[in-house]
Amino acid sequence: MGISLDKPFAAYEGDEAYFFVSYSHQDDEFVFPEMAWLREAGINLWYDEGIHIGSVWRRALAQALDGSCGLIFLCTAQSSQSDNCLKEINFALDRHKDVFVVQLDDSPLPMDLQLSLSDRQALIRSAFDEATYRTRLISALGMALQQSTPRNDHSDQAEPITIPGKPPIPKAKSAEKSIAVLPLLSRSNDPENEYLCDGISEELINGLSQLSNLRVASQMSSFAYKNQYVELQVMGEKLGVGTILSGSVQKSGTRLRINLRLDDVKNGNTLWSQRFDRELADIFELQDDITRQVINALKVELNASEQELWSI
Repeated sequence: MGISLDKPFAAYEGDEAYFFVSYSHQDDEFVFPEMAWLREAGINLWYDEGIHIGSVWRRALAQALDGSCGLIFLCTAQSSQSDNCLKEINFALDRHKDVFVVQLDDSPLPMDLQLSLSDRQALIRSAFDEATYRTRLISALGMALQQSTPRNDHSDQAEPITIPGKPPIPKAKSAEKSIAVLPLLSRSNDPENEYLCDGISEELINGLSQLSNLRVASQMSSFAYKNQYVELQVMGEKLGVGTILSGSVQKSGTRLRINLRLDDVKNGNTLWSQRFDRELADIFELQDDITRQVINALKVELNASEQELWSI
């Protein structure tokens, strides 16, 4: 039996799209770390932590699931035998929700779940290395998110914030500058190079997110375009950004060549491009170094304040 752990974070409550997580409480020690990194990647998650005291349990679950853009079933030997998980899955299927099956162990599905999920493809964690597994899951969730309709899209409206007894405070408009960092392309067949590409992309997203007056598309959204060819303008509209940073990594022995460029979504012009040649010694040190230099180079193009520049 799994060890009961503290909840990793509060269940999502808001107007943005989110996913409902179905799991067994006996698997807390396995599923909470999975949920934590998904949330860090920019995915909004609702799970039964969000049931408030006094709520009717089944009604709260039904409402949360009905309002979600899909269900993530964290499948284990325990959750596959759970009547509650089966009910949540069937409810989601009845509501024509996307259902994503993530098999955290290699236990076979019982017949009733096999029947319910016969037309759903499962992502088997043990079949991939960590980087590939995470990229595939984020990509699948990102595609579902792009197809979902925002529940209450008022992000660009400058509605005043009112406090009783105080004059209205204008709500700040969203930043005019925006960017999406696409996962870098690997120019070699080495799986470690794929891991390095994703690592640099993640660090760039994290670093750019620290700049003032700059809105950065979440990793989940941008990684949905991994290994896909989409026109620049179409991609920019889908991601809701004005600029896109893309590039590639080529490895030869211990030498790395990283090519990056920043494109304007509206007119397709390349605003900035640079090549980095490095010796591969410490992967994390290399990621930090490239990230620092790229952000320093982009701060002028993105009109970000130097005082707010993220530093390692």
